[in-house]
Amino acid sequence: MKMIWVPLWIGLVLFTGCNSSDNDNNDEICTESTGIPFNNVKVIENAKLLDVLELNSTHYTLMFDASVQELRKDDILVFDSSSAYPAGMIKKVSLVSKNANSVEVTAGVAGLGDIFEELNLCHQGKLKEETINQVNIESNITDTYDGALDKEHALYDFTYTIDKEFAKDVVHLAGKMHFSIDYNLLIKTKTKIKCSWSGCHASVRLLSGTKFTINPNVSTSLTLKADKEYEKKENKVLYSVNFEPITILVAGIPVVIVPELYIISGIDIDVDGRMETGIWAKANSVLGIKYHGKHRGWKPVKETHHSFGENPLTIDASAKARAYVGPQVKLKLYDITGPYADVFTYAELDADIHDNPWWKLHSGIESHGGFKVKVLHHTLVNVHKKLYAKDFIIVEADGKFP
Repeated sequence: MKMIWVPLWIGLVLFTGCNSSDNDNNDEICTESTGIPFNNVKVIENAKLLDVLELNSTHYTLMFDASVQELRKDDILVFDSSSAYPAGMIKKVSLVSKNANSVEVTAGVAGLGDIFEELNLCHQGKLKEETINQVNIESNITDTYDGALDKEHALYDFTYTIDKEFAKDVVHLAGKMHFSIDYNLLIKTKTKIKCSWSGCHASVRLLSGTKFTINPNVSTSLTLKADKEYEKKENKVLYSVNFEPITILVAGIPVVIVPELYIISGIDIDVDGRMETGIWAKANSVLGIKYHGKHRGWKPVKETHHSFGENPLTIDASAKARAYVGPQVKLKLYDITGPYADVFTYAELDADIHDNPWWKLHSGIESHGGFKVKVLHHTLVNVHKKLYAKDFIIVEADGKFP
């Protein structure tokens, strides 16, 4: 295949038109990542990089040891994961200056689409305790983090104080969540290059079959309590967990994937008096997002099995309250946001002393997913969708307000 030397610029066009290979049936199981890199891509030994200075959000100065390989304008520099830069890096060279002891490079940001003319990247993983780098806990968590991810499941046991300044009364969200999560990533891209008197133009397209899915097995117990009239809407990351970077060699190019886990919880509450409500829920699912090509675009992947029940409930006034919690998995490609998917279970109380029945307790499951791919400092594709939503009435009052 003929390789074209830069300069070239990457066109920001996502071609949804596909040839015969881009149909909905082109979803083969990917067992090995393959790709054809552009000939201006250079893998740099981390030991050659002396320092990185951020000039602004899109431009950097990189200092190299004088023994670094020959660098030229428009080169795409790829760095593997290192202790200094765990997520690796991709940068595009705009200026090179040499002196006796070092090489100074001015470079801009780049993305996965700048590296490969053709790419078939696949990765299957499981969030494991032994690959955790760091756990960050929200300061308002007043109970315990139960560590740890065992071989099969994680356990998060928390009490979250919604408002510490709420007089002597406490409004809190408490719960336990056990889960295990597998994930599956497949990215397929192809770049077409056309050259004219003004230079070479490269347009990257995403191919049918590109997808990101999670397979969560989640068991949740959730309780929301308020002791008097109260109104609040809030969304919080209770925990975030950083995992060790994963390097996949594709045609000799290190592609760095960084898994991240977030435990997200939230409330939307408006009560006139005392209230306590909650649910238990179990879900075993395959949830995610997939690109089907020209005619169908991005579609949810959804297959879920679930069951729900109520925790003890007390209420003495009108109230609308919703509480939810769940895990979100994100994958970064190098240090750039990539795909994500989540699954939330919720309890929702709808009480009105003028209605008959005067209160209902709902429970349900919601899932969202998205995919982001960058070329240089521009976003090639950025899609976010609700993947799944199912609501049930778990229990309701047997008549009017007493």
